[in-house]
Amino acid sequence: MSYTVDIWTRTFPADEAAAWELRDELLAEHDETWDPEQGFEPPSPEMAELHKRLTARFPCICEDENGPWSVGPLINNFGLGQATLGISYSRVGEVLPFLIETATGMGLHVFDGQDEVIHRPVGYVAQPEPQGDPAPVSPRRWWQFWR
Repeated sequence: MSYTVDIWTRTFPADEAAAWELRDELLAEHDETWDPEQGFEPPSPEMAELHKRLTARFPCICEDENGPWSVGPLINNFGLGQATLGISYSRVGEVLPFLIETATGMGLHVFDGQDEVIHRPVGYVAQPEPQGDPAPVSPRRWWQFWR
């Protein structure tokens, strides 16, 4: 067992419950479509950069048996716009803050299922969700507005 987080390049709804639901749907879709015979997909550029930054400080267990990651090669946990990373429980206090700071600083969402917290990208501003039908658009032309 390990402490697991999901990291995403995509945007998620501002509503926490809706964001968790979308994350769960995306993970289920990935599990349904993943073909182990095809192997691992190469990481997207954002995920490759995140891997580079994380392993610069905390090497993969394939390179250093004292690394904090629960599986290796770690690069196999990075895909197209998503990564699922496991941290050894004994190292969570050291690794998780760095992981969150690094990922959110890169504009990524971090879902921490153990603490049930979504760490949003640095500078994230929640946009209000549209409510109901949009207001009807007036058929008047711009020159008719003063009538």
